[in-house]
Amino acid sequence: MDVIPDIDGPCEGVPRVLACFSNSILPPGTKIPDAYANGSSEDYVFIQNLALFLTSFYKAHIRLLESTPDNRTALLTGLEYLIDISYVDDIEAFKVCLDYWNYLVTELFEMKMLMISRMAKPEEVLNVEHENGNIVHETLKDNDVLVGKHEPFVSELLTGLPMTVMDLEPCQIHSFYESVGHMIQVEPNPIKRDEYLQRLMELSHQKWAEIIGQARQSVDYLKDQNVIRIIGRQFVPPMMDPILGDYAKNLPDAREYEVLPLFAIIINKNKGVMTEDMPRIFQAIFECTLVMNTKNFEDYPELRLKFISLLRTIAAFCFPTLICLLP
Repeated sequence: MDVIPDIDGPCEGVPRVLACFSNSILPPGTKIPDAYANGSSEDYVFIQNLALFLTSFYKAHIRLLESTPDNRTALLTGLEYLIDISYVDDIEAFKVCLDYWNYLVTELFEMKMLMISRMAKPEEVLNVEHENGNIVHETLKDNDVLVGKHEPFVSELLTGLPMTVMDLEPCQIHSFYESVGHMIQVEPNPIKRDEYLQRLMELSHQKWAEIIGQARQSVDYLKDQNVIRIIGRQFVPPMMDPILGDYAKNLPDAREYEVLPLFAIIINKNKGVMTEDMPRIFQAIFECTLVMNTKNFEDYPELRLKFISLLRTIAAFCFPTLICLLP
C-alpha cells in the first residue's frame, strides 16, 4: 500500500516505542500461548488489542517500517509477536493474525507458482548392468501418464453415463444427475470442472435435439409415450411454480381458469408420472378454487366445470394422491 506522506513523520518513531513498550511487558523469550492460557481477562484483551494494532499498523505503513534499520528491527520484533499470538488458543486473535498473514504472503504464493512452473523437471536415472557386466546410467523418458493409473471416478461415471441411466426411472435419473453435479462442483480445477459439466449434460442435449428434430419432421412423434414422458419431466416442472403461484395469489376475478384444463391435459398425458407433483398442484389450486365455488351456486359457472374435470382426471390417473392427502 502507498504510505500517506502527511502522517509518515508522526508514525516514524511508533515502531521503536512500541517495541520497547512491548519488551517491558512481554520480555523476549516469553511464550505468549502459555501466558495467555494462564492469564486474566485483562491479559486476553491486551493480546487481542496488540494483534489488532500490529496488523493494522503494518498494513498501513509497511514501507515506512522497511525504510531504516531501526524500523526494520522493530518490524521483525512485531512479526515475532504476531507469530506467537497466532499460536494462542483464541479464534478471534487467530483470525486477526491469519488475515495479516494472508495479506503478507499473497505475492509469495504467486512467486511460488511461478518458480514451480518454470522449474526444470528432474531426470530419473537408473543404474543398469549390461550383458558384458558394465554399469551404465540410463535416463528414463518423462511421462505424464503413469502405468496402471486410473482416471478420476467422476470421469469414469461420465464415460459410462449412457449405460448407467439407460434402465433408470426418471426420478432416479434426476437423483443421479444431482449427485454427479455435487461431485463436479468440488473439482478444484475450473477447466476440468467445465469439461465434466459439459460431458454430464451432453446426453440430455443430444436427446432433446433428437426430439426437436423428429418433431420438425412429424408432429405425430410428440404423441409417443416415451417422448411425452421426457417432455413432461423436463418442461413441465420448471413452468409449474410460476403458473401455480400466479393462480394461487391472484384475486378470484383475476384468476386464469384455463390453468385447470391445462393441468388436466398434462395429467391425462403423463398419467401416473404426475403423482409426485400432485401435492404442489393441490396446494395451489384446490383450496382457493373451492372457496370460489362454495360462496354460492351461481358465480363462476365455467370454473366449476373445469374444476370438476380436473378432479375427475386426478381421480382417474393419480388416485393414490387423493388417499394420501392430509384431512
